[in-house]
Amino acid sequence: MADFALAVDVGGTKMAACLVSPDGTVTAHRTTPTPNGDTEQVWAALADLLKIVAGHERIVGVGVGSAGAPPPP
Repeated sequence: MADFALAVDVGGTKMAACLVSPDGTVTAHRTTPTPNGDTEQVWAALADLLKIVAGHERIVGVGVGSAGAPPPP
């Protein structure tokens, strides 16, 4: 089983994620609008996005880009 990394961008209008193989190939990617609601909605949408992109792959690293951090759920 290969080890993959997740790259995540959390922005004010959209969130994006991609799955990156050990050789640097993007094997899956997806974007979704960032909810305008409360923090719980943002975290839930992000969790759903990551589940879709990561699938059942083994994730060994995560990189996140964001203009700021929402409070934890």
